[in-house]
Amino acid sequence: RGATDRPGRIADAMRAWGRAAAADARACVRAACVACIAAVHPGRDPAMIAHNRNRAEPESQPSGRDGIIQRAIGALPPSVFAVVVRAVTTSLAGHFARADIVRSAARHALGTAPLSERDDDGKKNDSFDDSFGTRTDECARAACAALPAGERAAASAAASDAVLALTDAAQGAVARAIASNASATRSFTLDEFSNVCDAADDFLERAERLGGGRRCLALRATVAAQCKDLFAARHAAFAAKLGVVLEAETWTPATPVPPEFQKVLEDLADLSSAAGGSEGNESGDASSHSGGDVAGVSKNVSDALVFPNTGDTVVPVAASLALLKMVRDHVAAAARFPSLAPTAVHKTAELLRVFNSRTSQLVLGAGAMRTAGLRSITAKHLALATESVRLFALVTPLASNALSPALPESRRVGLLAELDRTVADLAKHARELHAKTVGIMRERLAHHSSRLPTIWCSRVFTERSEYSRSSAGKEEEEEDDISSNPGEILKDAKGAKGPSEFASALGKEIGTLRRVIAGTLCARDAAAVFDEVSTHFDESLTRTLREASRSVAKEWRAKMGDRGEILRAGFA
Repeated sequence: RGATDRPGRIADAMRAWGRAAAADARACVRAACVACIAAVHPGRDPAMIAHNRNRAEPESQPSGRDGIIQRAIGALPPSVFAVVVRAVTTSLAGHFARADIVRSAARHALGTAPLSERDDDGKKNDSFDDSFGTRTDECARAACAALPAGERAAASAAASDAVLALTDAAQGAVARAIASNASATRSFTLDEFSNVCDAADDFLERAERLGGGRRCLALRATVAAQCKDLFAARHAAFAAKLGVVLEAETWTPATPVPPEFQKVLEDLADLSSAAGGSEGNESGDASSHSGGDVAGVSKNVSDALVFPNTGDTVVPVAASLALLKMVRDHVAAAARFPSLAPTAVHKTAELLRVFNSRTSQLVLGAGAMRTAGLRSITAKHLALATESVRLFALVTPLASNALSPALPESRRVGLLAELDRTVADLAKHARELHAKTVGIMRERLAHHSSRLPTIWCSRVFTERSEYSRSSAGKEEEEEDDISSNPGEILKDAKGAKGPSEFASALGKEIGTLRRVIAGTLCARDAAAVFDEVSTHFDESLTRTLREASRSVAKEWRAKMGDRGEILRAGFA
């Protein structure tokens, strides 16, 4: 029939076939969707399902049969939606295989087969079997060799374009099916959406291989948009829940710690280790290793979270457990979808900042007295807030390590600096809580010290009255210079019957602080509190005793003893 007419006929045939194949692909996607809908809702018309969804969600949707099917797909439960995408991929597999065969046949007929199908000299390899399993005959090769190279290339391009038209139609149909469930996707769990993405990835791998590596941008953009929408919806829910939990927080230990939260902490540590992050303690001033308890009280491991990488233990509250799970979920989402890593950094830092600032308002600012009905902010509340802050000072570096590999190289330093600033804020908050805890004991000492002259003046007056009635006519010894007669002071001190009201009350205060601090704070933080309290007591009591001795010196020494005995009685 003339070799010169052959390229034109092949090109026209391939264009016509491409249009028909694209229509077939769309029909195939439609049929697969209808079959899945029928399997989930047997005996129900998709139009009725779509009508019910329209009543629940009055939004603009495509009209016609395709619009009805899309709305019906949007009403499917999450566990079924991934099955729909896989069913569509399976249904299109035959179309993709046939398209590859047609394109291969056209190339062989035109003599434009890829180099992989030729020998080392660039000539057609006679031993190569085409997609039909037959050899290219010598006559076809001779006829094709007589054609201009440009015409043969144009006809071959038409065959490739026909295949691309098929892949474009298929990816468009799948993208519309996935987009039809956009509103429901926001309520998916991470695992449910991961199943949908895995099914979409399977389709993308097949379609892009058929298209010679050409990316299916429409479908990829649809999946990426839904991924961002899901993450945004989850973060909004997390932020709202965190606010509610903090408002209701009574700052009591969440003990025993549920095993699921210990698993959450271990998952976060595993994500950090898998990303190649350091397992060391990098959280600065707010973190510490729990290598024992200086006050002699040890924490039961079941009553604390245990870091698998360092062995640190933290006593949590309900709000800190809730935030820990949120941080783990954000990091896990970024690990599953690396494109979300920059957003995950921002949102994780945002949650930590909200927790840090709101905790400061509720505990240091005494806001919990209004929101949770607390009567006062005690040392126990301050200790638990300190532990919560320390928990996230330890967790944030783990999250940073886990997110780092997925971040763009050009933005990595700047993004991770945001988490570093969050750790610094947590450390500052921990120092403020420490100062407030010490301040409580300062206030208690000041309170008891202010009553000391009155207590002892009253006691001295009573004792002197009794003494005067029993020893009438006896002269009392001079008491102006106490320091010149220490032997008499010690003699009276030995005759004292026990600690004074001042010493007893102060010792009780210190015993309560010891039980609270040592049972909650880590060893280093507890030691820091007691060291500062002890130093302040030493200085303040010395000054208070000196001032009181000027008015009731002998009676003071007889009842209270020296300052060292007071301190030992208080800390016993």
